[in-house]
Amino acid sequence: MNKISPGHPLSRAQWLWPLGNIYLTNCHAQFRYDFELTAIPEVAPLFLTADQSYRLYVNGRYVCRGPARGYQDHWPFDEVDLSSYLREGHNFLAVEAYNPGMSTFQYVYCNCAGFLAAAEWGDVQIHTDSSWLMRRAPGNRPHTAILSRQLAWQEDFNAAEDDGSWIVSAAAPVWKEDAVFHGFGIKPYGQDPYHSLECREIPMLRDVLMAPAGISACGTGMMAPGYESTDNISWHWVGKEAPGADFEKVPHDFAQKEGDMLSFTVEPAKTGGFRFVTLDLGEIRYGSLRLEAEHCNGGEIIDCHYHQYLADGTPKAENLIPVGEGGYLALASRIRARKGTTSHEFFGFCGA
Repeated sequence: MNKISPGHPLSRAQWLWPLGNIYLTNCHAQFRYDFELTAIPEVAPLFLTADQSYRLYVNGRYVCRGPARGYQDHWPFDEVDLSSYLREGHNFLAVEAYNPGMSTFQYVYCNCAGFLAAAEWGDVQIHTDSSWLMRRAPGNRPHTAILSRQLAWQEDFNAAEDDGSWIVSAAAPVWKEDAVFHGFGIKPYGQDPYHSLECREIPMLRDVLMAPAGISACGTGMMAPGYESTDNISWHWVGKEAPGADFEKVPHDFAQKEGDMLSFTVEPAKTGGFRFVTLDLGEIRYGSLRLEAEHCNGGEIIDCHYHQYLADGTPKAENLIPVGEGGYLALASRIRARKGTTSHEFFGFCGA
């Protein structure tokens, strides 16, 4: 194990997590740090890690996600060169972080959560401390069902509560003081969640934005009672909605490839009903779904269900795993749209 030395930049940083270690179940957190640069360093290493995971943006551009999987006695951190993302003058870091608040087949939970980061570029000193903004993610609903026996929680995101501007806008956000609680949720390095860290020993994940291959099915149906407030997004669909759906012929020009996106138009559903489309990914993929919906009235519910295999490309009852079988699979996520345009990428990974 290659553990960090006492003089490592991370040893001068502090663990951050808004509201500390209370109510961590399905907990999404957000962090923001603004700073000035008179010159861009030739090499600008940023060291960072999180319990359990993070997604990093610099000046509105996505950089990476991590850390690698580990255990409490040898938890990895990442080193990322930010020189190509920085600019003279004002710069800002934005970080999404997540802790499931329970153990899974991928992670051992020890009643703690934290985000840690540090950079030392000559006179520029960046360490996670009370100068960072932080809050629990207001748009993510914590009360959802687990994806399966092996995995963590479904995501239910309300875009009206968080438009994501804090990630892309140069203007520093104004977050309510009662969501920050400086001094509460801040601990020096050397305390929980990890008393020591080691450098990542495997390559960073490679991220590629890929459009689905096309649409294999579409149709309409009626929503099951209680769908708006259900904790389990998947089981309404599998148990009641999909089996009663009416299928329509997919027009040959229904969807168009636009660069790395697939674009299509869905007419509004009637009251109490739904419209669905089935995206054919074209190959086995593992990643997070990014979705953009335009011309929303606000309040529309967009449910995303992930199926490993559909025999004829349709979500007919005979193609779906019955509720309660197959490891209690409930592979689904939800977006509640805001008025205008809703753009969101789910944090967790799913495979299909």
